[in-house]
Amino acid sequence: MNNRYISVLEKFRSDRESNTPISAFDWGPMDLHNYFIEFQRGSEARWADTLNYYCSSSVAISLIGNGRMWLNDVRKMNDGSEMLFAVDYIQSELSRIKEIEGIQSGLVEVIEKSYSNLTDSAIWKDSITYNDKLILAMCFSVSKDDAAMWDMYADKGKGAYISFNLRKLFTVVKTAGHFFPNSNTFEHGITPICYGEEDCSCVDDAYAHSLEAYSLAETNDERDLIRTMLHANVLELLVSHKHNTFASEKEYRIYSRAPSVKTWSGTDHIIEHEKGNTKSVHAEIFLPHQALNQSEEEFWDELIESVTLGPCATEETKVELQSALDKRGIGSKLMESKCPLVNYD
Repeated sequence: MNNRYISVLEKFRSDRESNTPISAFDWGPMDLHNYFIEFQRGSEARWADTLNYYCSSSVAISLIGNGRMWLNDVRKMNDGSEMLFAVDYIQSELSRIKEIEGIQSGLVEVIEKSYSNLTDSAIWKDSITYNDKLILAMCFSVSKDDAAMWDMYADKGKGAYISFNLRKLFTVVKTAGHFFPNSNTFEHGITPICYGEEDCSCVDDAYAHSLEAYSLAETNDERDLIRTMLHANVLELLVSHKHNTFASEKEYRIYSRAPSVKTWSGTDHIIEHEKGNTKSVHAEIFLPHQALNQSEEEFWDELIESVTLGPCATEETKVELQSALDKRGIGSKLMESKCPLVNYD
């Protein structure tokens, strides 16, 4: 498997040797941006080509019409053990790794520090209280026209799913990252979900690959860079592991660690709302065709491969979705589901 840490280290050295300006290596958000992109791209070869976002008709129409997406509080997902499973899993793996003979204790301490910071008990034990950061995510699936996905995530088949080109979506996320409600550019990204449990080697790989790169590091700047990527890797591990009973969802996520509404002044992008009997939050991500120097029509044509109308959708929903797509110049991309799901309402 390609070592993402070494790829980042090589890019850092190349930039330094070519005198690419890096603000005296002070590791501000913009300094790290390109290195984090390089880190994530190390996994891109294994990514799917298309991701499907199942949602209600109102969300689909709003997403296309307003040009924005929403990340939601990971504590309020459909999986009742969401994140708690990952928290326990990573802790058990760290305990196991610490028993390995000849382990590099310094790196394990970095992992543990990031893990402790990301799993602050205020987040996981109290679903109302926020600490200074929230972990937010938006969920996608590789599955197309799937009856279970229609039923659970698209208003019992009355909604739609939007098929995104994943490489283009990644470009959007890394560009929109400049405008994320987020203080650190390396704390957001895209990742597939791992359901491996006993077969999972993700924590082993993070440790082994960071150790290999750390052994090659020659300066404190290089070691700082590896430790920062390791922190990003721990966040990625936390948002990318779920119980294997959810494996049929074939899920990917956009994720971000964002300041909470209680501590961040930019509340125009972090919005508190009711979810059942509790409060939740979501963060808006704008889809900036201007930032990519593309026309609106060209941008949307590349980003969205198709929009599939749910098997139980109304004619009114079809008309509204068609209108939203027509305004983006991609009206031909509206499809209809072949799934024989029945609406008993």
